[in-house]
Amino acid sequence: MLREISVKGFDIIDSVNVVFSPGLNIITGETGAGKSLIIEAIQQLLGARASSSMVKSGYPKAQILGVFDLPGREDLIKLLEENGVDVGDELIILKEITTAGKSTIRINGTIVPASLLREIGKYLVNVFSQMEGNDVLSPQYQLDIVDSFGRLYELRKTFNELFLNWKSLRERKAEIESRIQNRFQELDFLNYQIDELKRARLVENEDEILKEEEKRLLNLERLKKDLEESYRILYEDEDSALSRISKASQMLVGLESIDPQLGNLGRELENQEIVIGELTRTLRGYVNRLKEIDSSALEDLEARLHFLNDLKRKYRVKTVNELLETLKSLETRREELEKIEEESEDLDSLIEDAYDKLEELGRELSAKRMDSAEKLSRLLEEELEELGMPNVRINLRIDQMEEPCASGFDSVTFLIATVADEPLKRIEDVVSGGELSRISLAIKSLLRDIEFFPTLVFDEIDIGVGGKTAIAVGEKIYQLSKKTQVIDITHLPQVAVFADTHLCVQKVMDDTGKVDVEVRTLEGEERVMEISRMLTGQIMESTVINAKELINYVEKLKEGIISEV
Repeated sequence: MLREISVKGFDIIDSVNVVFSPGLNIITGETGAGKSLIIEAIQQLLGARASSSMVKSGYPKAQILGVFDLPGREDLIKLLEENGVDVGDELIILKEITTAGKSTIRINGTIVPASLLREIGKYLVNVFSQMEGNDVLSPQYQLDIVDSFGRLYELRKTFNELFLNWKSLRERKAEIESRIQNRFQELDFLNYQIDELKRARLVENEDEILKEEEKRLLNLERLKKDLEESYRILYEDEDSALSRISKASQMLVGLESIDPQLGNLGRELENQEIVIGELTRTLRGYVNRLKEIDSSALEDLEARLHFLNDLKRKYRVKTVNELLETLKSLETRREELEKIEEESEDLDSLIEDAYDKLEELGRELSAKRMDSAEKLSRLLEEELEELGMPNVRINLRIDQMEEPCASGFDSVTFLIATVADEPLKRIEDVVSGGELSRISLAIKSLLRDIEFFPTLVFDEIDIGVGGKTAIAVGEKIYQLSKKTQVIDITHLPQVAVFADTHLCVQKVMDDTGKVDVEVRTLEGEERVMEISRMLTGQIMESTVINAKELINYVEKLKEGIISEV
């Protein structure tokens, strides 16, 4: 329930504070007095988009503060706690709008985003105006009220999950079919690429190995010259290093009888002689291999490197190892394409199973919708008869669609006849604005226990009705207020007299010409004067008498309603 709203610097409002009560809160006032600003302020507390034009001239910002009783909804409490909002017995929502059009929102002191406020607002207030009345013309809304009345949303949610699975499988199937159509061309290209890479006989790290070999071949003559010179110095020359070491080791061994330590050194040199001998044989073999290298070897190697570089550029990689990885991925892709028909056949079975489940649940949902639509049609006729439409006939017709959608196999057509003996026609082709308002009110009345809102706000939904029908509309709104708080803006005195709390909005101007909005709670004689004004637009002795009679009549009517409830 909305207990209180305070507004400062909003539109033409300087500062106004409105206290609401349980039951029916009626808001009246002259046209242009600012009644709609109270509703706009409430909508701002529910997450409506703000703009800089909402800030009154001379104010740095607009402030709207609302105090709500916290509904005992577990999902709402969980939502608040998950977003760090302190949970108590009430929600205090403060929205500030700057002249730059930026908003700051606090709930119980915690700053929250507008998206969260919109989510929370769904649990607090349902605002219904003539514009929302046009929703009744929407086939989707018509389906929604049938499902809501029949309490079918859980079944519909399950259907939606099955539908999304079926749809996903079909999309996968379509994708595969498209790939099957194109796969022969893709397979040809894959086979060409795989064959090209295999014929290249790639070796791991081959490009690095070849670069090292290229370096040797480019320096072949220097290698031959320096290695042969090294071989001669170590072995071939008469005064070679090996012969000198041999002589030195013999001399040291010969001195062993004088100093045993020198003999050991000589034998160590003999070991080094063996090592150098092995080294010289390795050098000789290296030199011999260099001599065997064909003069065309460098040309062949560079041709291979050039070939590998061309391949790397073609496949947009940097190394031969990456080319080998590319080959693996191409072979994997080919294997997938070769198995695609098998996957397509498997999907056929899955799609068929998914559709069978969808169809079975769809039949159950359709049957329950037909039952719900028939009952709702009869009850709407009864409600509308009470609202001054005695000859109305309604048929919420359930039609089957060839293809399912997320909500089922069904569409709803709202057929209505407002005159006896007239054929049923689509609601958008028949009803007037006043009739549409009454139909909307009747729907709200029937769904009040199912779609529970702590507060319902009606913004001039009674436009287009009058006289006895207006009394019926007021009575219906009053009945609604016995279940939930109702805030209703009206121009009809026949509706206003049903108020538990009557609020009057007035535009006031001070001596400087500054405009403000004032909201007062009317009681006693003040209320009689306002009802009198609403009856004819002016206050006269006769209208005052009529206003008192209307108030007394409705008070007796309300007593009868209360006793019936």
